[in-house]
Amino acid sequence: PGSTDQIILDAVSSCPDVSQLFLGDAVHRHSPIARKLLEQYKIGWIESAPRPTGDNRVDADYVDMKKAVLPQVLAMPPANYKVWLAQHPEIPTTLRIFAPDFVGNFLETFSRWPWWYIWPLWLPVVALTLSWALLGASVLSTLLCLASGLWSWSFLEYVTHRHVFHLETASLRGNVFHLFAHGFHHLAPLDSTRLTFPPWFSVVIVGLLASLVRMVQPQYAAFGWAWFAGMLSAYLLYDTMHFYFHHGVPEWLPAPVFRYVECQKTRHNRHHFHDPQRNFGVTSPMFDIIFGTADAKS
Repeated sequence: PGSTDQIILDAVSSCPDVSQLFLGDAVHRHSPIARKLLEQYKIGWIESAPRPTGDNRVDADYVDMKKAVLPQVLAMPPANYKVWLAQHPEIPTTLRIFAPDFVGNFLETFSRWPWWYIWPLWLPVVALTLSWALLGASVLSTLLCLASGLWSWSFLEYVTHRHVFHLETASLRGNVFHLFAHGFHHLAPLDSTRLTFPPWFSVVIVGLLASLVRMVQPQYAAFGWAWFAGMLSAYLLYDTMHFYFHHGVPEWLPAPVFRYVECQKTRHNRHHFHDPQRNFGVTSPMFDIIFGTADAKS
């Protein structure tokens, strides 16, 4: 999903009906979600083919993905929210969040952002805080603190993804929080306008991190700003990698970098389409390995 390439099996040329290839394990095991993705490309039924009868999926009872999702989730029995989400309903390329009224249209517009806005917004901040660091610390100390910031982001990314974005909830408030924090992304992971944190949310997070640095004693402030620059740089890499995980890894990357990003993309897609309780690390598998949440194949 989200690849720039099409996968064509050689076996298809000698087997016009690929049902067994798709449903069996001989070539590749497809998840139930893969089958739902394939359903979206259905153009009709073969006359002699058996057709499914009835639809017992929970999303058929509670949510119409072609309508605004938030009002339907608010009307849903709270205990059913995670059940519905876990069954992974129809996976649209995009979805509508808010009701189609004046306020809803306004909010809907500002819920969508191009992924690349993060670079003109935050790269100058990285450069500024890095220059502050170099004014008060050596190049070596700055680089070490910068590296510690990169490592810190990897840990924060893992903890946030596992314990906040995938928290267990059965209350209305908890469901709404989860829906906005991460639920919409799992419902429509191929929506390119909702892959990065919206500016208002990223400003709050970056502001909190900057507040932590400002609490550091003045004689150590340079080290704090170098750490902050590392954290913010890692965030830029996180959101950029996340976009390309769902929309094709650029082939102009150097070969070792390309292989690493492709590997992480595979891990992330298995998180989305195979087991959402595995592979929480996005930029690195390190903490999944440490805490035992890497899936066996990864």
